[in-house]
Formats: sequence, structure tokens, C-alpha cells
Amino acid sequence: MVNSPGGLGVGVITGFVGVGGGFAIVPVLVLLGGIPIKEAIGTSLLIITFNSIAGIIGYLGQVPINWSLTFSMTIAASLGTLGGAYLNQFIDGKRLQKFFGFFVLGIATVVLLQH
Repeated sequence: MVNSPGGLGVGVITGFVGVGGGFAIVPVLVLLGGIPIKEAIGTSLLIITFNSIAGIIGYLGQVPINWSLTFSMTIAASLGTLGGAYLNQFIDGKRLQKFFGFFVLGIATVVLLQH
């Protein structure tokens, strides 16, 4: 296993506050697992898929789920993923890693300013 404590930490954060995904998984894979960013992104997408399935199973019967919104977001996210995978081939890994860092910082800033 690349980093079981890192994976456990990502799982706890995701389950507790509903965030994580690429924001937490990619840095763990890159920094603690030593995986190149492009491989970490692809790996994180598969992890997110299984994590999402586990989350839905965990919440079934506990909260109402808007299935039409769930399916429409899944379709839109899948199309976006395909587009991103295509664009990925045109961007150097180092530039992608820098962009990802700034993107996460920007999102964190927006979240902090909203509360």
C-alpha cells in the first residue's frame, strides 16, 4: 500500500465533512506516495469512484437523496473528466502540479471568506 495512514486520513475527512476527492487524495499520492501528478490524478479518480459508492451506501436510508440531481451531476462530471483527460496530454506535469496547488489555494480562500 502506498500510504495507509494517508488513505485513512483522506477517508475520515471525506466521510466527516464531505470533501476530499482530488483535493486530498492527489497530494497524498504525490507527496507521500511519490507518484507523478498525472498518474496520481488518474489513480485518484478511481479511488473517488469507490469512495463515492461507499458514501452513498453509508447514507442510504439516513438522508433523502435527490436521485435526478445525483445522476445529472454524475453524467456532467463524467463528461468533464473525459474532457480533462484529453486536455491533460497537452500540459506538462510540473505546470499541472503548480496549477493544481493554486486551484486548491483559491478554493480554500473562497471557503474561508464565505464563513
